[in-house]
Amino acid sequence: MSTRIYLDPAIYRWQAKHGERMTYDKLARLAGITPVTLYRLKSGKTTQLDLRKLDRICEVLECSIHDLFTHEACLE
Repeated sequence: MSTRIYLDPAIYRWQAKHGERMTYDKLARLAGITPVTLYRLKSGKTTQLDLRKLDRICEVLECSIHDLFTHEACLE
């Protein structure tokens, strides 16, 4: 199993709570990170996992850090 960062459920919960749309660009801006960094986190292509960035994402989305992770079965 691999662990991946999966933002969509937290974004959907935020959107339902606030009644407005949260784009990845808006999330990156509000969290104070670049859209490229957010893409790298989402795609698993980050070289270093910065927990401060994940913490800022969680502050914006009003969630806890464990809400951002999912486990995937390896298909090898």
